[in-house]
Amino acid sequence: MANDRVVLDETSLLDGEARLQTAPLAAFLEVLESIFAHSKSRLLYSSAVFSMLTRDGVPLLQLLYPSRNQSSAERDTLRRFQILLSKGHSFENEREVLSIKDTLVESHGLTYAFQENAAARYKIAAQLMARFEPGRLPAEDDDETGHLWLMNAHPDYLAFMRELAVRESPTPEAFWQACPILFPNLIIHERATKQTKTLSQSFENSLPDLVEHLAAINDHFATCHRESKGDRETIIDAFFLRSKVTISPESPNTHKNKKAMAARLVTLDHQPDKEIECEWHSKIKPHTDRIYFSIPQAETGKIVIGIICDHLPT
Repeated sequence: MANDRVVLDETSLLDGEARLQTAPLAAFLEVLESIFAHSKSRLLYSSAVFSMLTRDGVPLLQLLYPSRNQSSAERDTLRRFQILLSKGHSFENEREVLSIKDTLVESHGLTYAFQENAAARYKIAAQLMARFEPGRLPAEDDDETGHLWLMNAHPDYLAFMRELAVRESPTPEAFWQACPILFPNLIIHERATKQTKTLSQSFENSLPDLVEHLAAINDHFATCHRESKGDRETIIDAFFLRSKVTISPESPNTHKNKKAMAARLVTLDHQPDKEIECEWHSKIKPHTDRIYFSIPQAETGKIVIGIICDHLPT
């Protein structure tokens, strides 16, 4: 990831009267701080940001400095922003540091949009910015290549972090430690982390599939389960349409096998007396490699990933 670039576009910092809202800024900072926790990530920002004006002609940067009439929480948020900005890298024109190979439109780029904002030509700037869809773009820096990441919302951030995990090939321990960030709707049971050795490929080679399947379960299963009202066939079809990942519950024959069903039960440390059934499973390969998981828990709405292995007995 050393050559990747991340660009974040935040357009909701001001209210209707051009006053700074620190709540959106705080949420924005959470993304920035998470990215900065990875030493191989860089924050790039245009020097034109220093001359951007609000609709009332006030320099935007002036609003991003703490003032006495703000609450302590608001001042703390702005100080966090200043610290992060000081660690970033400024550039005059993004075409001097980045050459986007697959441009989506013919335009002067992000710096031009910033400059148009400074001239209060918001509709033009907004249209230019809107032409860049969230996601990954190939980019060049001199003789090196990397990627430009555009993020407009939290799901875009999750997609970036998940690809970062795959590209950096972390150790199993590092990956499982990062899972609460990568898959916030999942609880990864300790048993799941210890049985991946039985998968048909090494952990490193299995990682892209693991990330894809865990992301699909995190992002879509609860919605499919809720909207399908528990109907299993409807859940299977809806989940595949959303994620292109195949899942299924256990068959009636497996349900008749008490020993087999017992192998799909796990308990959590804070609820040692409650057994959680993980009969739903995603199919990494047609005949092997399974991720066994529960339905969303009533108390938290989270899904428990109970077992990750080649295949449980049926």
